[in-house]
Amino acid sequence: METGGAGSVHQARVGLRRLRSAFSLFKPLLEGDDRAALLKLELKWLAAELGEVRNLDVLIPRMPEHVRGQLGGVREQALEHVRTSLASARTRLLMIDLAEWLAIGQWRVDPRDAALAARAAPDFAADILDRHRRKLKRRGKGLAKLDDAHRHEARIEGKKMRYAAEFFGSLYPGRKARRRHREFVSKIEDLQDALGELNDLVTGPEVLGALGIEETLPVPGKRERRRMLEGAEDALDTLLDVKRFWRA
Repeated sequence: METGGAGSVHQARVGLRRLRSAFSLFKPLLEGDDRAALLKLELKWLAAELGEVRNLDVLIPRMPEHVRGQLGGVREQALEHVRTSLASARTRLLMIDLAEWLAIGQWRVDPRDAALAARAAPDFAADILDRHRRKLKRRGKGLAKLDDAHRHEARIEGKKMRYAAEFFGSLYPGRKARRRHREFVSKIEDLQDALGELNDLVTGPEVLGALGIEETLPVPGKRERRRMLEGAEDALDTLLDVKRFWRA
């Protein structure tokens, strides 16, 4: 894969997002661990460093040819900043500290809640998955009628639900559980695609405005936008109808 290409930047961001989601998923086990909080903040910083390049990668293909060249130059500058950040002492120390914490952090050697740390992993995971499913259902209620901000909240919760499902999927073996897991992940991917398309309509103009570029993005008409919104709501309803792979 080309270094600095759109695919590699996207994979790096996804990897960081998955790692940050693990901190959130295991938050009950990390109570009182100050290093965990600091590491999570540093990972958030590193993910943000990649954010501008990723936003441009999403935006550039949708722009007219005369704007693509201008945005390409901006992307090169942003990518150079990313390379500098990745090669920095701050990032190197983050990786070292993270590896050490994973091996001998307080969460492993002296957890605040020993009973919780000793709990069976499938039971712990099932409670987390149930909680995220409830939150997604609540935040996505009436999805097609939500404003941009509340729809974005549902989108973020959908991402958390997907990462949790992928993170804990191997805890539930058996043919039925694996089949349900594949179906669940497939349906939540459909939801993310639908919400991501809608989110791009919001973030695109914001990125252009921040760069001082006076250009109007192609926008769907009312009928097409309604189709997109109803499609996202249908995707959520379909997901919520899928059998939970973490429950018998």
